[in-house]
Amino acid sequence: MEEELFWDLTLASAIIAIVIGIVYLISIVWSYNDAKKRGINGLIVALLVAFVAWPLSFIGWLFLRPSKKEYQHH
Repeated sequence: MEEELFWDLTLASAIIAIVIGIVYLISIVWSYNDAKKRGINGLIVALLVAFVAWPLSFIGWLFLRPSKKEYQHH
């Protein structure tokens, strides 16, 4: 009984870790592309999102990013 619970928790933990990893990678790629669209160096933004207190850095980018209208070149 205890061994079955152990494996259930292990499987659940692995699934959660995979989902978080996928969300992490998607947030980095999205931040890179969003920064490039706004005329900012996407690599710097992606590195900051990836290595500075993720997910807080991603949430910070969502709120502090410049307006898209300011950087459109038409």
